[in-house]
Amino acid sequence: VQILGLAASIGFGVGGGSGFWGGLSNLGLTLTGTLAISGHGRAAEAEADQLAMVALGRAGFDVCAAPEAFAHLLERYPDRRGAETFFYADHPRLLDRRETATEAAERARGSACTPAPPSSAYLDQTAPLRAHLVELWVRAGRFDQAVADADRFLAADSARAVLWAWRAEALRRADPTPEQLAIAADDARHALALDPAVAVAHRTLGAIAEAQGDARAARAAYTAYLDARPDAPDRRYVRGRLAALDAPSPTP
Repeated sequence: VQILGLAASIGFGVGGGSGFWGGLSNLGLTLTGTLAISGHGRAAEAEADQLAMVALGRAGFDVCAAPEAFAHLLERYPDRRGAETFFYADHPRLLDRRETATEAAERARGSACTPAPPSSAYLDQTAPLRAHLVELWVRAGRFDQAVADADRFLAADSARAVLWAWRAEALRRADPTPEQLAIAADDARHALALDPAVAVAHRTLGAIAEAQGDARAARAAYTAYLDARPDAPDRRYVRGRLAALDAPSPTP
């Protein structure tokens, strides 16, 4: 039916990758992809989940952590029916997958899954990656996403200064209200209290102070930033802000 519909819509032209035959080629890829994704029944899917849990257990992983993948997807995409239809077709929705994955994990483990606190060693090893992800969201202009991820990471690792610093920078740059600027400043100061070497927090405080018309505080914060990061990639910009703050006010 899809092929006949395509024929009616694109005609019977030939040549190159266009027209009917090119369209059939593209449709073939589409159908192949669809069959590869959704050509399995629920029983086969459940069996695959069970075998995956067994493999994870044999490799020494905590099988109870596997269902968290579906929990993260539910958190990030709470209402994505179109995406679920594409990826799962007639398969269970994410909530069902999380429940069946939990059941499979408990069968593989031989006992009930109970929430476990994150490993401090794991948090230490992966902290730079989490902080860099939040930084990338900020640099990409995705400030809401940066704040959301920072909040999620801080919930498990609240003493990580660099996360507080990049959360502050995201709040500052997200077209903030005065209340949000105050929160951003508090976050930046908290970051420096945890680790005075987190330079980005100084820059955030400098920008906030400048926006609020506090030239003295802005100079101090910008200077502290350059002292902490003399090789900062934006050092010329920050020096420019310092020069602007030091410039005499125009005579009325």
